[in-house]
Amino acid sequence: MLQYALDLAEKHGKDISNILDNPQELKKFIDQHRETKPTEKQIAYAKSLSEKTGIELPDDVLQDKEKIKKWINRAKKEAMKSYTLSEKQKAVLIKNGREDLIDKPEKALKWLSGYFKKRRK
Repeated sequence: MLQYALDLAEKHGKDISNILDNPQELKKFIDQHRETKPTEKQIAYAKSLSEKTGIELPDDVLQDKEKIKKWINRAKKEAMKSYTLSEKQKAVLIKNGREDLIDKPEKALKWLSGYFKKRRK
């Protein structure tokens, strides 16, 4: 929390040295100065998910960082319902004795991600 407050203070040109030892004042400062707009990356990702899933992306979601996070999480879950693993992904699962994951794409993708991270090391 302290580093985040210091970063916000620098970004906004504020001196917060007098409240560094006061958690309540730091929280108040953070609440007043934190960024509430989503990043361009979040907006682009949400738009992409909306196109892929057909889920409506309301304008108010595009204006609020917390709303867009929740929307993205919901849309990702929806996208997983119709996601189909590629033949290569299925082959890796089978090769490693994880056929049980072929019909569970979300779990399969998590397992595959870990598998490929280990192989890169």
